[in-house]
This record gives sequence, structure tokens and C-alpha cells, in this order.
Amino acid sequence: MSVAGHTPFDRGQGSETQLPTVGDAQRETGTPYPTDSETEIDSDVYKADSEAPTLPMVSNADPPDSLLSMFPVVESESGSERESSHVVGAREVGYLRQELRSALERERVCVKELVQLRHSLEESLERERVYRSSMAEMQSLYRALSAECAYKTEAMGHLEREVTSLREAQKEVKGDS
Repeated sequence: MSVAGHTPFDRGQGSETQLPTVGDAQRETGTPYPTDSETEIDSDVYKADSEAPTLPMVSNADPPDSLLSMFPVVESESGSERESSHVVGAREVGYLRQELRSALERERVCVKELVQLRHSLEESLERERVYRSSMAEMQSLYRALSAECAYKTEAMGHLEREVTSLREAQKEVKGDS
């Protein structure tokens, strides 16, 4: 309803429109908010690898008053309670911490898998290097054996010709006698 060009959403005219928050969704679905113990973040969760930087610890303490003054008090959906938006924000921060912890855990698992894959690849490359080295040795040995076989084949041919000429000479000698 509008009166003389003003809407109920103008400042000072009724309640202002609030966008839904994670806290609102959790209240509607009945999902419990994370407790302090659930939102504490262990520093080792951040360590995906020994080279990975660690993130600073974040506490669940209430924000300082200077921040609280930035968030006005808003009415809850029921209208009977009043919560300051920093309380709702703190709940959202707890939820986001849980999500961050899950994401960091997934990242840690992925980094472990990448390290295993890297080691596997390095082993495969080492096996390939050994295989190529063995193949080079085998090819070198094959060439040497082929050369030796060719030499011996030629020598046998020469000996066969010698034997043949000696037999012919022997036949001639026997024929003359």
C-alpha cells in the first residue's frame, strides 16, 4: 500500500525487506547450528602437505562492539524474539567454518592422491628408462652378434673354398699317380 508516493518499504515506513540468510534456512529446516566444539578448527586440517601454508586459527568469540554497531537488531520470523544480526552472522560463520573444514579435508585427500600419483609416475618413468637402456644394450649386442655372424659366415665360405680346392688338388694328385 502506498501513501502519497511512499511505499511501506521506505525508511521508517513499516518493516524493511530482509534477504534470507543461511541462519533463516537452518531455522526453517530444523538443521542444528554448529556448536563451538564443531566449529573449532584443528591446525593440522590445514596442512595438506608439509609445504602447504597453515591458515590462522579463528575463534568463535563475539565480534568487538565496533562491529556490533554495524549490524542493527532485527526481528526474528516469529516476531516474539529479537536477535541482533551479529548472532545470526555468528551462526552463519559457524556453518561456513564447517564447510571450510570439509573443503580443506577434501583438498588434503586430493593432495595425498596427487602425491601417490606422482610417485607412481616417477616409478613408471624409472621403469621406462631401465627398459630403454636394456633395449639399447640388446640392440648393441644384436649388432655385434650380427657382425660376428657375418664374419664367421664369410670365414666359413673361405674355408669351404679352401677345402674344395684341396680336394680337387688331392684328386689330381691321385689321378696322376
